[in-house]
Amino acid sequence: MCGINGIISSKSQIDLENIVGKMNSALEHRGPNAGGVWAEDGFALGHRRLSIIDLSDSGNQPMLSADGRYVLIFNGEIYNFNSLKSTLPEYPFTSNTDSEVLLAGLIAEGESFIQRLEGMFAFAFFDTQKQNMLIARDRLGIKPIYYYHSPSSNTLAFSSEIRSLVASCLFEPKISKQAIKEYLMYQSVHFPATILEDVSTLNPGHILSYTKGKINSYPDWELPKTKANLPLSHSNVYENIRKLTEAAVEKRLVSDVPFGAFLSGGIDSSLVVGLMSKISPGKVKTFNVNFDESEFSEAKYAQLVAKKFKTEHTEITLKPEVFLDSLPQALDDMDHPSGDGPNTWVVSREVKKAGVTMALSGLGGDELFAGYPIFNRLLKLKNPLYKAGVKLASGTFANKLLPQHIARKMANLPKMSSIESSLYGVSRQVFTENEVANILRTDGLSEPSNYTLIKSLQWDKDDYISTCSRLELSTYLHDTLLRDTDQMSMAHALEVRVPFLDHHLLEYVLSLPDSFKNFNTPKGLLVNSFADLLPNEVVNRKKMGFAFPWLIWLKGPLAPFVKQQFQHLENHKVFNAFELNRIYQHFMDGQMDREWAKIWLLTVLGFWLNKNINLSHH
Repeated sequence: MCGINGIISSKSQIDLENIVGKMNSALEHRGPNAGGVWAEDGFALGHRRLSIIDLSDSGNQPMLSADGRYVLIFNGEIYNFNSLKSTLPEYPFTSNTDSEVLLAGLIAEGESFIQRLEGMFAFAFFDTQKQNMLIARDRLGIKPIYYYHSPSSNTLAFSSEIRSLVASCLFEPKISKQAIKEYLMYQSVHFPATILEDVSTLNPGHILSYTKGKINSYPDWELPKTKANLPLSHSNVYENIRKLTEAAVEKRLVSDVPFGAFLSGGIDSSLVVGLMSKISPGKVKTFNVNFDESEFSEAKYAQLVAKKFKTEHTEITLKPEVFLDSLPQALDDMDHPSGDGPNTWVVSREVKKAGVTMALSGLGGDELFAGYPIFNRLLKLKNPLYKAGVKLASGTFANKLLPQHIARKMANLPKMSSIESSLYGVSRQVFTENEVANILRTDGLSEPSNYTLIKSLQWDKDDYISTCSRLELSTYLHDTLLRDTDQMSMAHALEVRVPFLDHHLLEYVLSLPDSFKNFNTPKGLLVNSFADLLPNEVVNRKKMGFAFPWLIWLKGPLAPFVKQQFQHLENHKVFNAFELNRIYQHFMDGQMDREWAKIWLLTVLGFWLNKNINLSHH
């Protein structure tokens, strides 16, 4: 796992090698083991290395081909690199790295080689002879790639993080008001947009090519929509899921450094740990965060799982005062504002302190196996009476059918193509569109960009769960969870691997009809596939998620910090200071206790903008 940077520019007065060197410095936290820059007229590539496979210097980058014609910079892991290597006997390998296998494969087969990769990746591949660049991102967007493109100056810059692009000083960072709206509504910004006007993210599963001054972006892989060939038996499906999940975990244990696992005590992380323990010859290192506030502590479930699988378990007890001391640094490490993240930052720090450089996570299990409440709400729409009630979103009937905060948001949602799309559209909302209009001093903003995706879907009654999974994978998982996991773990130079996002497993599960996924128990399809592995206490526990006791903290030890960030926002003309003050007072007076997420979202935004952007000029 690493950090990559690159610039292509026809402006002769720019010292590209020096600029990429500065960009590398901004990414040193991602790759503390080595760094390098390669440059020739009009092109420069930079790399920071976190050594995971083949720790020798032969794995350093930028990596040149044996004949010097091709150059590669690569961030990620290719899990099947050894089997791929055996199909490339003509290349004179000098290392045991997955990076060199990627380089050799691209030379031999071009971009078609990307289809053969199993892993997470973002890379740039340059042909010095043809003067063209190929930039690619993995299927689910686990590894990030951001870019700035100026056609007028014929300049393209790209990086693993936004802060590195800003460090290039090739452009003035300007906040996108449309992005602020999306952030306040959905706690992040939907791809390809980012919080900055001139910076985009390469879409998951996409390739960006640069040839003779022109760039072109196109998909290399898309979430599948085809259905499995019927008939299928439940026992056959369980067996297939078991094999695919075991294989996904096993291939992610290839490492030349110590590794471990995040263990919340929930179904997903417990299953990953169980499979790791079966496969690994030694004891698996597991890590759990717990709190003084016992209501929010998952420690007893994590302990139960650790005991069952005989792991080397570490508990991290988090006190409010310790978190308060750490919070500014956690937010300082946040490359892009998000409503989540500090939880991953804290556990990543402790895992790294324990001498672990790579960890497995249960991320993606909820999206793939229907672990969120929205899945059940959508399934209830198959009942005509329930559907009719939900359509009356502003009525008392709807308030009885839906949680109050969902019913309230439904009443404010612009009309979509179907009630299914409308219900999904509010499922992840924090602020409604009307509330955002009161907060921002700006007119003419369009609807959130993820609305276009949601509106475009046709909801097949036999496919509600898979349709919802595709949406969750394309929005919340990518825009929030994967971005947070990458930036907060890499802040500590910790690599996180996510077996539930193995594309073989994902493609199979998405192909199954709802009849195989609709259970009364949480994530029944996954649980039934591993009935012998998971403790009953874990299967039947109430879902908590990896959450901090924010309400207690925001009104207590974090209150002065919150007030300071609100004041930062109030000082900028983009925001309505009166409305921000009203929201703050309502929360402190106890009128918004259930909506603490709104307060946290604004707190993070205030901190990030004050650090990164001079909004007084906007």
